[in-house]
Amino acid sequence: MPGLVRAQERVPGLASVPDNDLLSGTLNRYISYFAKLGYTYKDRYSFSASGRVDESNFFGVKANQRWVPLWSAGLGWALSNEAFYSIDWLPYLKIRATYGYNGNTNNNATAFATIQYMSPGGSSLVAAPYARVISPPNPALRWEKIRIATIGADFENREKSLGGSLEYYHKTGLDLISQVSVDPTTGFSSYTGNNASTSGRGVDLVLNSRAGGGDFKWENNFLLSYNTDRVDSYQKKGTVFDYISGAKAPFVGKPLFSVYSYRWGGLDPANVILNSAPCSTNISSRAQWRPITPCPPEPMCGSAPISNRPPRSGSPNGWQKTRRQPIPPSHRASAASQSALVPIKVGVMP
Repeated sequence: MPGLVRAQERVPGLASVPDNDLLSGTLNRYISYFAKLGYTYKDRYSFSASGRVDESNFFGVKANQRWVPLWSAGLGWALSNEAFYSIDWLPYLKIRATYGYNGNTNNNATAFATIQYMSPGGSSLVAAPYARVISPPNPALRWEKIRIATIGADFENREKSLGGSLEYYHKTGLDLISQVSVDPTTGFSSYTGNNASTSGRGVDLVLNSRAGGGDFKWENNFLLSYNTDRVDSYQKKGTVFDYISGAKAPFVGKPLFSVYSYRWGGLDPANVILNSAPCSTNISSRAQWRPITPCPPEPMCGSAPISNRPPRSGSPNGWQKTRRQPIPPSHRASAASQSALVPIKVGVMP
């Protein structure tokens, strides 16, 4: 009708048409090509190989940047089938080795810029729908790759009552995806990209035992693993607060999930209250009572009977009551001790 105006025209920025509609969705596309080959010669020597090509719409702006070749190869030697093998109590023994690459994706990263549409009224600056950038473009984003090398042995005794495997492995993570710090003048303080690498090694032992027979059988499986890991590179540098607050900030040259603390400088040798106070005085009473005269450095509490200590005048037990006040800085750790505090690793989480 003529003469009618919208509410937001009458009161700019203070009124808007309600809009509760929400539309969201994701579209993830993958395609893979896979091939595998295996061959055994005279039941003693075996060879296996596998290869695959994976593509994802998360990576690369161009089509040839979205795929990654992955492969692995393995060799096996049935040592127990050789003519010179003569260990009767261990009739089966095989040695094997593998080497190859695996791939991994991160759904929180994308090569394209992403934006989020906001409904009217979501900002105090405008009363109209608007959009904000969630992440900047990253055309160099690529697959994470895991390089694995293993060597091991499989064995079983004659009665088949005991068998298992022993394996050593070395794993390296390349082009790992995490947060990368950038110059804030670009409009972003960080983005998700390839910026880290890690390495780890370990030993796995598996023992399988069987006992009994007939209607009663008993099987045991024993697993033992030992591994170490290390951060080889990480572009984003953490602060001291990140390391001691449990933020799990990676530290180059250290295990990924380490626990850090300050080095303790010890108590101040000149701390009279902590070193020379009577045994009957506790922490809470020290905050309310203080000696009229300073305690002598010798003898200290516990080193001489109370009767040998100099008498003090005043309120109960020779202490004078004063208004409650915090322990003075001279009774705390010395400034020299505090200035020597540096972060060190004190333990590693399993």
